[in-house]
Amino acid sequence: MSKKKEELIVKTFIEDDVFDLKEYQEKVLGFLKAQKISIQSAQEMFEALLTERSLEIKEKDSKDLKLFKQTTANFQKELEFNSIDWKKAADSILVFADPTYDATFKMLFANNQHKDVLISFLNNLLGFTGDSAIESLALDIIDPYLGTEYVSSIQSTIDVRCRTVSGKDISIEMQRKNKDYFLPRTQDYMAKLLATQIKEGEGEKYHVKLHDTYILVLAKQNLFVGEYKLEGDSNAKYEKTFKPTCEELEHQEMPGNKMHWKFYELCKFKTFTKGKLIDNTYTVKDQWLDFLVNCSSNLSIPENLDNKIKEGYKIMKMANWNRDQVVSYYKLKANEYDEQITIENTIKETEQKAFQEGLEKGLKKGELDGKLKILLKQDIQKLQKHFKQKGEEELDKHETFLAKKRYLKQLDKEQKWGNTVEEKFEFITKHIKTHLEDKYDKISNDLGLVGNSMDLENISDCDEWSSI
Repeated sequence: MSKKKEELIVKTFIEDDVFDLKEYQEKVLGFLKAQKISIQSAQEMFEALLTERSLEIKEKDSKDLKLFKQTTANFQKELEFNSIDWKKAADSILVFADPTYDATFKMLFANNQHKDVLISFLNNLLGFTGDSAIESLALDIIDPYLGTEYVSSIQSTIDVRCRTVSGKDISIEMQRKNKDYFLPRTQDYMAKLLATQIKEGEGEKYHVKLHDTYILVLAKQNLFVGEYKLEGDSNAKYEKTFKPTCEELEHQEMPGNKMHWKFYELCKFKTFTKGKLIDNTYTVKDQWLDFLVNCSSNLSIPENLDNKIKEGYKIMKMANWNRDQVVSYYKLKANEYDEQITIENTIKETEQKAFQEGLEKGLKKGELDGKLKILLKQDIQKLQKHFKQKGEEELDKHETFLAKKRYLKQLDKEQKWGNTVEEKFEFITKHIKTHLEDKYDKISNDLGLVGNSMDLENISDCDEWSSI
């Protein structure tokens, strides 16, 4: 993080100017209503101002980011025009921190002062009920470092690790971004966790020394995509449980099994429950998941929730933090955003290079409409990737990866898919969404998108993908 950015964050939170937070919040909400700006959009722009992230956008960044920069700058000007101090407004609107960051997650669940919150979280997300339920104060939070002396030489650290009096060994991992290596790494974690439970000379005591070991993963992004995709998966299947079973005996659990994995994909949960008010009419498990997804977007603690989840909201309320904690939190957010900018730029540069190389290769081979074929192939593959990873029901206009007019030129005067740009584009995207595993050539042939009717003169490079 730049020195300038760090100073901005610190200055924002060390001022001693005292004001009525509730009164200012009402003032800001009135402004947002008049301007027809959603609370979530305002929160995103306030965070941009706090972390100075919009000022870091370079010329080579995507059009969406440039648009966001301009929108944020205009938002700040409108606040000033209406005599609203944006720093006070940010304090009044950004009430709760996002609990899915490393520091905030550990603040919630790796603090011995809040064992009751962790116990509720584990009992409900791991399904411990009755005699298997973790009792109050019957749990210790232990060192999450797994060391290098076990199994592999790679150092491993679990976000939260605890052991119950009854002998359950539980590790919790909060994963904000999906990495190709993450799912295999959870198996390495399990191997290390089991290896630490057996000491030298205890080779004949595995049956009494090994603990039931659980790895609980909360993932912001969907994990079971691409080569890890599961048959029959959907947004409704946001919870997944794994353990060794016998294939030949109707997948009965392995006798004496000690290994348990539980995954929650928060993106799928968010999509599945979109628009629903999650309160105490839902299970406490659903309330906890909703807390992880929506905590930071709330302006007050929702009514009708389990008391332990309300306690979680109180822990995440930044007004209860000291200044160092608040500053550290926004540093985390700023650093993550900077990292994302770098990744997006790298991806864009790689795609442009691959596009050019593929285009040249296609033309050299003399393929029929080689340029068109490459353009359409990349468009379709991007849409398939979007639907697999995002799991959204509809495409957001800012996440559209292809130019609508490219397809419309190809369709010429066909009316069977609709008369307007939007109708035709909706038909195409729905078809691709329901054929995620189909090859490019099958989708393009089914839609009739490959032919000679397209005018390519105005298509110069990949930048036109999102130009409409």
